Amino acid sequence: KGRVNFGPDQKEFDFFRYGKDTEIGRHIMRDVRQYIEQYFDAELYPEYAQDIQDWLSKTDNSKEDFIKTLMKRSQRYFMYLCNVLPQFVPGGVYENLETPAKLPLGLMEYYWDHWQRMGMTRPDRSEIELYIIYLLTETYDWVPASVIANYASVNVSQRVSRIVVVDYFNRWMQFLHSFFVADEECYLIYHESFNDFLHKERTVQASNVDISRVKKNYRSALYGFLLNASDEPDDDDDDD
Repeated sequence: KGRVNFGPDQKEFDFFRYGKDTEIGRHIMRDVRQYIEQYFDAELYPEYAQDIQDWLSKTDNSKEDFIKTLMKRSQRYFMYLCNVLPQFVPGGVYENLETPAKLPLGLMEYYWDHWQRMGMTRPDRSEIELYIIYLLTETYDWVPASVIANYASVNVSQRVSRIVVVDYFNRWMQFLHSFFVADEECYLIYHESFNDFLHKERTVQASNVDISRVKKNYRSALYGFLLNASDEPDDDDDDD
């Protein structure tokens, strides 16, 4: 929420308290500008700099207008900038955007754009997708597809297989991290603030009516999986 914690006492610095005309506000805006400008530096960001310049040329947008518009659209969220700026490359989400003025406004609009890109506003969206997302966001931890499949199956008429869950995760992979635990691929929403958004999203929360009765068992099953995985010996351990 625009806050940064400092030191062991976790003191909060809420930079949204400071307007653009205050000294601190001007420092924040300067930092935002400098962060955006870094993406034009081929030494710092060789994977993005030329592609962003090419996008500006292709769309007839000036560098200065691009920077000023991103400063405004980001609402000073660095999380917004670090996710949006890499998406102007070929194959990126905003490759075909005509102007930066059409970017989502602020982090919540940006996450709503994610929600749409996940296909969650389409008319034929299935109940299974909602259950999978709810279970994925419930724990704020790595989740194996097999555990989600077991509990998603409790709430729908047909059994949900691990393959079905993995297929959905593959579709949403740009919004996830994956990691192998005990030879099984586990998944995590790429950032905690997006996890918050998904968990609070009304259509996901609506599924809580059905899932609440298995929530405790679901958490226990996930904890058991992670605990067993941590107890497994390393491959290079010597046999007794």
